[in-house]
Amino acid sequence: MIGIKTDFIFYNPRYGLVQMNNRFLSLLGGLLVLVTARHLVAGPLDEWSLRFPYPTAQTLIAVTYGGGQFVAVGASGTIISSPDGYNWTNRTSGVWNTLRGVAYADGEYAAIGDGGIILVSTNLASWTQISPLTNTTFHGIVGNSGWQQYNLPQFLAVGDGGNVMFCRSNFVWTNAASGNPNNLYGATLTSNVFPFGNGPVYLIVGDNGTVLRYSGTFQQISTNTLKTANNLYSIASAGGSFIAIGGDLTVNPQTVLSKMTNQMLYTQNGGTSWKKQIWIFGGSDYYPNTNLWQLSEEFILTSMTYGTNGFVGVGYTGNSLEYHPGVIMTSAMGTNWIEMPSTTSLNGLSGVAYGNGLYVAVGDYGEIVVSTNAVDWTELNAPHRNAIIAMAANTNNLCIALSLNAWYNWGFPNFRVLVSTNGSNWKSARTRFELPVITDLTCDGNRFVGVSGATIYTTIDGYDWQTVSGFTNALNGVRYLNGQFFAVGDNGAIYKSADGTNWSNQTITTTGAFDGVAYGNGFYLTAGTIAATSPDGSNWTLCSSNPPTRVSRMTFGLGIFVASGYCQPIGYLMQTGPILNTTDGVNWQQQEFGFGIGNVVYVGGTFVASLNGQSLSINSTDGINWGYNGFSTSFNYLSQYYSRQASGCASAVCAYYGTFLVGGGEGMMIQSQSILEPAVFTSAQANAGSFNLAYNQQIDLPYRIQASSNLISWETVFSGMGSGQPTNLNFPASVNYPSRFFRIVSP
Repeated sequence: MIGIKTDFIFYNPRYGLVQMNNRFLSLLGGLLVLVTARHLVAGPLDEWSLRFPYPTAQTLIAVTYGGGQFVAVGASGTIISSPDGYNWTNRTSGVWNTLRGVAYADGEYAAIGDGGIILVSTNLASWTQISPLTNTTFHGIVGNSGWQQYNLPQFLAVGDGGNVMFCRSNFVWTNAASGNPNNLYGATLTSNVFPFGNGPVYLIVGDNGTVLRYSGTFQQISTNTLKTANNLYSIASAGGSFIAIGGDLTVNPQTVLSKMTNQMLYTQNGGTSWKKQIWIFGGSDYYPNTNLWQLSEEFILTSMTYGTNGFVGVGYTGNSLEYHPGVIMTSAMGTNWIEMPSTTSLNGLSGVAYGNGLYVAVGDYGEIVVSTNAVDWTELNAPHRNAIIAMAANTNNLCIALSLNAWYNWGFPNFRVLVSTNGSNWKSARTRFELPVITDLTCDGNRFVGVSGATIYTTIDGYDWQTVSGFTNALNGVRYLNGQFFAVGDNGAIYKSADGTNWSNQTITTTGAFDGVAYGNGFYLTAGTIAATSPDGSNWTLCSSNPPTRVSRMTFGLGIFVASGYCQPIGYLMQTGPILNTTDGVNWQQQEFGFGIGNVVYVGGTFVASLNGQSLSINSTDGINWGYNGFSTSFNYLSQYYSRQASGCASAVCAYYGTFLVGGGEGMMIQSQSILEPAVFTSAQANAGSFNLAYNQQIDLPYRIQASSNLISWETVFSGMGSGQPTNLNFPASVNYPSRFFRIVSP
């Protein structure tokens, strides 16, 4: 939900208008409304919106098509939907459980997952949680729109320990047992006529090659446990042909590499008997083919579907524990298979569905790839595996984010620079030459200036970059302060410039390093392993004492310098680095959080620092006492390869028009609400056939006017950019028009 930043207006066509400010409602038309707004107000740092990669950075596990919509589900209760497979909308599930399956049947959607969670919806906009019948994790679900004709369940879900749930109607679910102790992962519905004359049956697959068949009365017909130790994860059908797929992953702890065995089962008699196909270095030892495809590397298939152009199976490779690019296999009828190029999907794939002439596959980190013919695939997500380590914004709405190289590119394209003109929509910039890792970035309102090693890079658009070289020492940090750029680095390096191109040397003779620089309390302060101050930016003096730990990035606000401590790795995955503060550069205080601190910024009375690890960011209103921000999307761990970079922690934060943008691992970019009110209602007046809303705007702050009939679901009725002028908007009025609340929010 978007946090409430301004007054409410309530309009009822019969009774008139009611205005509500942040504390109470005032009566304007004879209607008494007993609601206090304080219970509705959320702080600007309590709610965050994902900006990149879009529509989600969460791992997607399953996808289905039905009711004219593709629906995908995944980690942290993620649900997204699309009418065409290309344009996706985030849906609010109301839960944080991992969702592992989704299906459609007879106008209704159902999603299942960890802890026995069941969610149902008729419109995708609102989801209802069914009272849990079990805490068993469920993995697969199948829907049947013809359930009434054949007396079958509308939905059937399968899970751990052989557990089964089914729904007959009206969201009424029943828990059942399959009589088989193996974990169950996938299910499909057979043809209505073949091979069973009295209607379809369900085929279910699971651990240890388990295949189960159930009749329309939901009685177990037979259990066919095949001679294989492989797990089966998915099953798909085309007429009388069925393909069941799976495999196993075995990890070698000494080499930290994995070995995978692939499994595909094939039947043409409705599941009565199966033939086993095993691939070893591209060969098969079973009919129907002796050479089905040439494997690029070992892999596991996790999901399969059938469409106009045949079967499509998806999965992931097992070459390394750190990185599992996707695998896509296709076959016209399940006998001759083609492996798609290894660069089809940057991330491992977990689910695939077919609908309306399109195959859609989903996977790790929000991966979505689509195809109209099962052969030519398009990756919808912009490349996003690099970690964001530096960001800056100018006064012309342009914001630039820079990345740290992902160690596992493996020939996949990836972003080095992201650009945005509104803070919400980001795209990868193809620069005129390959940029190195730029470790820090700043802007004077027009020109962006970054540092990388002993070179300075500048740009005004994020696409065309110029270089400034000739510096003796590596430069670690750069900031625009009081009309001057300052770049600091190793061996006491300090340089300043009025235009970002011509630099004067202010270096201090020392072996210590500077990483951050800021201005406040009437002087400049730079710090790293040592600290120095200057009254004018030209004459610098080393401080009498050094910071208690190496300083990384630094900002100033509310009379205090606040800095992030340089990150130190703990083992492979975690980093630690404190927050430091000082008023003079000599006396420092520090606070540990158990996470690495990336960047820290100040705007409008609030400090925000980005974190590496499970949390997103922390904030403070005094630079001393810090709290964790609320957030609606989880932050990704950074790999061991990031923790040893000279730039310190791989995460970034910057202020953008009263909001905070935070970037980190796997290219994740999120944005807070504005801490500045974009606009405030001043009056509301009902007229014949219409009513008028009047409000004052902040200049150059984007805003939206939203309407709601229940204070829960909100619809945007107007979007604008603040002009700084009073504004009036007219809306139609009618007794048939529903009563609505209005509010102004920041994007």
